[in-house]
Amino acid sequence: MIKILIVEQNESCRHIIKNILQDYAHIKQKEFSVCEASNGTEAIMLCSIEEYDLIYTGMDLQEMSGIETTKLIRANSPNTLIVAVSKENIEIHKKVLFVGADDYMLQPINKDLFNARLDIYLSLIKSRRNEINNLQGHTLYTDVLYARTTAFFIKNQDVLAEFWEYYVFEEIKGYANVSNIVMMIYDIGLRLLELSLHPHIWIEESERHIYFTINKINKIDSAFLEKIISRHPQISDYFIEKNKISFKYARQSGETAPIVAEETKTIHKTKSETKPSNLSVEIPNNVKQLLKVYDYMDEEHLENIKEYIQKLNSLLLLVGSDIEVEEVEEIAFYLDKIGKSTSLYNESYSISRALSDLSSAIEKNTYEFISKSSSLGVLCSSFGHDLTSWVQMTFYGGAPSVDFMDDTIVTNSKMLESMLSNQAYEDDSASLDDIFDF
Repeated sequence: MIKILIVEQNESCRHIIKNILQDYAHIKQKEFSVCEASNGTEAIMLCSIEEYDLIYTGMDLQEMSGIETTKLIRANSPNTLIVAVSKENIEIHKKVLFVGADDYMLQPINKDLFNARLDIYLSLIKSRRNEINNLQGHTLYTDVLYARTTAFFIKNQDVLAEFWEYYVFEEIKGYANVSNIVMMIYDIGLRLLELSLHPHIWIEESERHIYFTINKINKIDSAFLEKIISRHPQISDYFIEKNKISFKYARQSGETAPIVAEETKTIHKTKSETKPSNLSVEIPNNVKQLLKVYDYMDEEHLENIKEYIQKLNSLLLLVGSDIEVEEVEEIAFYLDKIGKSTSLYNESYSISRALSDLSSAIEKNTYEFISKSSSLGVLCSSFGHDLTSWVQMTFYGGAPSVDFMDDTIVTNSKMLESMLSNQAYEDDSASLDDIFDF
């Protein structure tokens, strides 16, 4: 169920939006719960007692302006998608985007454009829900989100070997005697790679336990998974649910860990009864590399960058279809914002230069960008995903190095520039100008 709020003092405008939403829900077989508010005060009150997925808000509101209403809603509803609805006014559009709106729509409303945008909004809502779910922890044993979490993205066998070597060969204090669990996870990860799948492995630590979890196991044939599990009969404490399997290791006396309270939940346990198989595992000899979470960026700057990237991504989703001049200008605006914010740190300086250069190129070639929108769509979508991944892995999930996404982001930035200027891409990073011009 998608919960939607329409904030508009004009009753006929509210009815127009509501009727379009009802028609869309009927045609697309969606379930919408639509509420209405005639002024900003009423909207704030409704948002205090209900969490909405999507809010359409007018700018001409009684009691408080649409700008102030948007600002207050955003402060209390960080995950709600807010769309401003107003007559054409570039200054109002910039202000409402600055205080927290994700998008704006012009009046009078064009039904076809409204529905096309709604397709995008629903995709964003689904994505945000997934991100929120990812913040609830990974182990199937507990609902607790642990402060000490290590993540491995198994993009190839080398990373899987790094996971193996760290937990088996290094024998770091607090991780001793877990080799049997690691062997089983290695077997599962190896099978997923053979199926061209790339799972995540999470290691979460409490005072008394270490939890190991790997996902995408629903892609493995159940009989084959049973064979993998049966190779390790000494492991009896694990849970399987949907696409995950979690293992719990009880710390031995003398092992250290952060003190974290545990809250257990009821989950059905699955244990294989199959006899051990003769499957063998080849262990490559690779160099250990543990993913690390970096904290070089000021928290306020990081929050700003996350907000800019979120708004940029909503705009980049429009590339590939009909896109307006104002939307292209906003893309350049948020690229410039991210570029200037990241330029404050040596670790992200190469990214900042690339983004600032791309912002300038888009500003200079706005109409070229619009004319090439269809060919730029896939690259822009991938580019936005790269920026999101850079923040998520560097500052939250864990990255192999502080500059692990630099080459990808810089290369894609230059590629977009070259597509706008009709020039072949060349690596001229050494000659890029300094962007400390603000």
